[in-house]
Amino acid sequence: MKKTFLLSSFALLLYIFSAVPAFAATESIAIVRENCALKSIPTANCYTSLSAWEAGEHRDLVASDEIAIAQIEGPWANPDTTPVVIDGWKTDATHYIKIYTTGAARHSGKWDDTKYRLEVGHTTAIKSMEEYVRIDGLQISMNLNYQSSKVGLLIIPQSTPAEVRVSNNIIKEITNYALAGIDAHYLTGSQLWTLKAWNNIVYGFGSSNGRGIYLSGDNWTNYVYNNTVYDNTTGIEASSLSTTILKNNISSNNTTDYVGTFNSSSDYNTSSDATAPGTNSKINQTVSFISKT
Repeated sequence: MKKTFLLSSFALLLYIFSAVPAFAATESIAIVRENCALKSIPTANCYTSLSAWEAGEHRDLVASDEIAIAQIEGPWANPDTTPVVIDGWKTDATHYIKIYTTGAARHSGKWDDTKYRLEVGHTTAIKSMEEYVRIDGLQISMNLNYQSSKVGLLIIPQSTPAEVRVSNNIIKEITNYALAGIDAHYLTGSQLWTLKAWNNIVYGFGSSNGRGIYLSGDNWTNYVYNNTVYDNTTGIEASSLSTTILKNNISSNNTTDYVGTFNSSSDYNTSSDATAPGTNSKINQTVSFISKT
């Protein structure tokens, strides 16, 4: 469904001149690729794993007035197998961490073994502990050998406020032992944390407590739009102590598609059972995919 918004010329000019800051932080780009000899920016630092980038680049972005960018590029014959912990930085709303794939490293909406992929064994794949982080276009695979609380992408900021953006990722679990694909977690206390998650595909978290997207943290504001969660024990689950808005999500073939408390503005979701929240949502639907593998 498309929506069109018209602005008066005065409103448009007001937006243009008020929304653009006078000064922007400098983008500091480092490369992550399998073959650093072919890096696209000759002067950039280059690392052969995302974990090595994190260890080599973490710093106080506020003091240096920077946006730290991990530009994952190039073909990947082999997976990145080192789990990542994003910690030891200082960030804020205009000095953030951005991790994303480009060109030959980016999947096209389905799992691709020629693109960048982070494949881990019995551990959480990415643990994001910083306040302002954006992760876009990754493939994450978990292969656990026993029941655990490990997560594909664990979001657990250590202070407040925080805003984390997670978009266009594919996250899968191939042995039905992990806790969740995406988990927006929490520390105790009243926090001002925001999660924006859109266009992610999460599947295979079929353990007894497996969730595709697990909004387990209290006092979060979660905007969860346009995601597909499939073949999990629970599709999307949200804490009753957070504000969670779901729109345009497909939750299908999970034991239960939606669990928890969702804001009344949630709408246009679909489920294969009767749990999809929203007046215009569709329940008890059969969703067909080009391929489920």
